[in-house]
Amino acid sequence: MRTGFIFLVLLFCWAARLFAAPPVLTPPTTENVGANLATLILQSGGTGTGYFTLLTGSDAPCGSATQVVAGQTNAGITAPCHGSLPLNADATGRYTIRNLTQQSPYTVCFTADSPTGVNLNPSPVTANLTTATAISFPLPVWGSVGSAGFSTGRALYTSLAIASDGTPYVAFSNQDNGGKATVMKYGDGAWSVVGNAGFSPGDTAYTSLVFAPDGTPYVLFLEKSNSRPTVMKYSGGSWVLVGSAGFSTAFADHPSLAIAPDGTPFVAYTDYGSATWGITVMKFTGGVWSMAGSSGFSAAALDTVLALAPDGTPHVAFSDTGTTPPGKITVMKYGGGVWSTVGFQGISADFADKLSLAVAPDGVLYVAYRDQSSSFKGTVMKYGGGAWSVVGSAGFSAGSADYTSLAIAPDGTPFVAFEEGAVNKGVVMKFSGGVWGLVGNSGLSAGQAQYSSLAFSPDGTPFVAYQDMGNSGMASVMRLKVDTVTQVVADHNPAVQGQVVTFTVMVLPVTATGTVTMRDGATELGSVTLSGGTASYRSSVLTTGSHTITALYAGDGGDNGSSSFPLTQLVNAPYPLTVTITGNGSVNSVPAGIACTGSPQSGTCGASYLTGPKVTLVESPGNSLFSGWGGGCAICGKSSSCPVSVESAMACSAVFASSPLVVLVGSTQNFSSLQSAYVASASGNTIKAQVVTLVESLLFNVAGKTVTIRGGYDPSFTIRSGVTTVKGGMVISKGLVIMERLAIR
Repeated sequence: MRTGFIFLVLLFCWAARLFAAPPVLTPPTTENVGANLATLILQSGGTGTGYFTLLTGSDAPCGSATQVVAGQTNAGITAPCHGSLPLNADATGRYTIRNLTQQSPYTVCFTADSPTGVNLNPSPVTANLTTATAISFPLPVWGSVGSAGFSTGRALYTSLAIASDGTPYVAFSNQDNGGKATVMKYGDGAWSVVGNAGFSPGDTAYTSLVFAPDGTPYVLFLEKSNSRPTVMKYSGGSWVLVGSAGFSTAFADHPSLAIAPDGTPFVAYTDYGSATWGITVMKFTGGVWSMAGSSGFSAAALDTVLALAPDGTPHVAFSDTGTTPPGKITVMKYGGGVWSTVGFQGISADFADKLSLAVAPDGVLYVAYRDQSSSFKGTVMKYGGGAWSVVGSAGFSAGSADYTSLAIAPDGTPFVAFEEGAVNKGVVMKFSGGVWGLVGNSGLSAGQAQYSSLAFSPDGTPFVAYQDMGNSGMASVMRLKVDTVTQVVADHNPAVQGQVVTFTVMVLPVTATGTVTMRDGATELGSVTLSGGTASYRSSVLTTGSHTITALYAGDGGDNGSSSFPLTQLVNAPYPLTVTITGNGSVNSVPAGIACTGSPQSGTCGASYLTGPKVTLVESPGNSLFSGWGGGCAICGKSSSCPVSVESAMACSAVFASSPLVVLVGSTQNFSSLQSAYVASASGNTIKAQVVTLVESLLFNVAGKTVTIRGGYDPSFTIRSGVTTVKGGMVISKGLVIMERLAIR
């Protein structure tokens, strides 16, 4: 009975999951949209896996949810780009798609399940994005990113990768730290260590740095102590192992790292444990490293390199000892659980090494290498239309091409960086107009540039990292200098003499660093330092008149200098504020400056003020009645205080009406003495008096007359706050007088 009950409970739970509502999807948004990448922001109402396809063109029709999960279009073919990522309920996930074409429209199709594998939302949601136009370099010149030779000690196996926000990272084997792996990044004008320096267990070789789609940096290296590959990633402020260290089953060589669209790391290497000493590729899934295909699936391989196509297909290129003559290049790809040759075996004319493999945004394969058949000069081949062909001419470099590194620009142009034997320095060339030509100046490095690593930033700027033998073998990074745009604006224009004016300088691109010099005509005002592409300069000493303000950006290693358009800054004299008083009252100001009194009839005074802070005028009626503000202060009505902004010459007025000293309640008559009010009063009347001193003698002598005298009133006779004083005698011979707050002296 108990077993049946448990079965029913499990069945009920399974059914509840099966028939639960699918998660609610939020339409995708984007950030970091550059010329060659975009970061998708994906959100689901359930915890599970998010899936997307990226289709060419705006408003392209999405496939079904099942097709999106399979990475397919609505026609059932593999989408140009696709991927997946884990999502927590109602929390955003970020996925950076790289290797896109500049200035191109795309459609994102997104669906998700909740929990994993259950309740797939059958209706994908969509969004459009358009990549930016890559930056152009009319007069390309190479400049240093930060200081040349920035690493602490010699840096071997330099590997460059650029984050989705454009931050360059470099991994290397730090020879002055036991050959251990170190990663550094560039920001705010300086290189800094990511995590801790020398984070690997020991001496390393073949360091390789790659960013996962979620932005996590991964580093691969070969541990020299056991000749086995290890992968680590940066998480929670430190470098942690991905799976086990040294995960190959035998000695390995020339390891290469790439990360699949679903975030799975792949590592290819020459496997000395295989019968052929061929290539083995392993992937990290389910918390362990496992084979992708069979081990040693190729002939004995040298210079193994791995790259993934935009659709996630793994490709390897290697020097194939199984060709005639040995050492020609062979490229293979993985699909359906097996590795197959791309085109034919041995595509190069002869032995080739120093291989670099890249896949263009349109899926075309490119391989660059040092070509023995062309005196070890550089050659590039591509695979298109089912055949391999030489790109331009074979052996296009002036001298031998060592440490080749191939990358594809956002417009699909292939670039190659290498150390050229003719100059023994670093060189970058690109294929454009049917020929290979230099990019910028020849010999971009101070000396030999070993372990070249080429990459493009999101805006299309090429960066090159290398071991700089002209700087004691330390790491250096160069980039094409960018033409900058400098702008300057003022927070107050016109301003008033003595007022603090803040000039904000903006330099594009925002990655520009260094200093900006501020000028007033030919006079230098001072210098400020850029941070995040902006800087502020404050001045309160500009004289009255017109000033021509310019901001001159000095440039840095990667950015050309530029000057802003002149800004005409007007500075006026402080503005006058005039107050005219009518009647017997006074007006003062906060801050001080205005101190006007109208006694006995009227008065005028004024002061000058800076714009910005408000000036508050405060009326003081004395023994008068305040009738209200006028002129520029009319908006304040009868308020006792009036805050005004002095933005130009301004005139205000304050009117005070005379107030009687004594009043007879119920009468329209006003009196200057208590005696005259008593004479005019009738029995039962009330007389009110202000808080004043009256000089008079009082005689109350009307038989049967009762009068109340109340003293201590303000000029409006509404508040009693004091005592009325009478200097003189007082006689009551007849009648009744009731007195309040009245002092007789």
